[in-house]
Amino acid sequence: MPKFKGGIDREGGAAGGKMLRTLFSRMLAAYLSVIIIVLIALGFMASSIFHDHYIEKIKSELVREADAICRIVLEEYMDDAKRPVAKEKLFAIVRQYEALLQLCFIDPSLGIRSFYDEKNASKWQASEEFDVETLAKNIVSQTNFEYGYAYDLLDGYTTVRTLTVTCPISTADNITVGALMLHYDMDGIYASLNKLYIDVFAAVAGAVLITIPIAFIISKYITKPVSQINDAVTAFSRGNYDSRVKVGRMDELGELGISFNDMA
Repeated sequence: MPKFKGGIDREGGAAGGKMLRTLFSRMLAAYLSVIIIVLIALGFMASSIFHDHYIEKIKSELVREADAICRIVLEEYMDDAKRPVAKEKLFAIVRQYEALLQLCFIDPSLGIRSFYDEKNASKWQASEEFDVETLAKNIVSQTNFEYGYAYDLLDGYTTVRTLTVTCPISTADNITVGALMLHYDMDGIYASLNKLYIDVFAAVAGAVLITIPIAFIISKYITKPVSQINDAVTAFSRGNYDSRVKVGRMDELGELGISFNDMA
């Protein structure tokens, strides 16, 4: 009787093993790709939310202070007798925020005034060369203008990044007497945001590392019955007619194992 070598069977088994390895790798890659994309998207969303929250909070604070400055200017600074007291209040505000306040009045006798704390002179002194008058004319010429925001308006005049709030200084009778520009140093905010971004994406990276073994286990769990069926089929084709698949799950793969056992 001729003897048949099992080359074809072994080749088929090797191909089956390769197929299973490919299936496992593809499933693992698919799981990880989806998880990583979702986590990165969540990281960007969280970063955007934190960024908007920080910036809006600063804007709200600066607008509140701009309102207070306008009241001080209208009620006290415009009065020669009260001006020294008004100056102290204005200096207290810029000192609190380490900011630069620039006032441009329509009245030539008042002109342009800058307020900043002396300890921040190196930061703001060169900004006095900024063309405040042109910006002020643009502010007061607009109708129904309340507040404006500008980033890095003083670029080239200071080494820090800035957020500037602008508004007209108007009386209760809507008579505009000048314009206000409150410049805030954003370097500290951006540094805090950068640290926050690092923390968020460190958490994302940690979550990815945690999901890798989980995805590995899930992929292994799904492909293991396929591997068992493949081994049983290979053994059956080699003459082991008692080969059966151990069915331990009631899903599509479990049904496939039952079908093989019935066929065998």
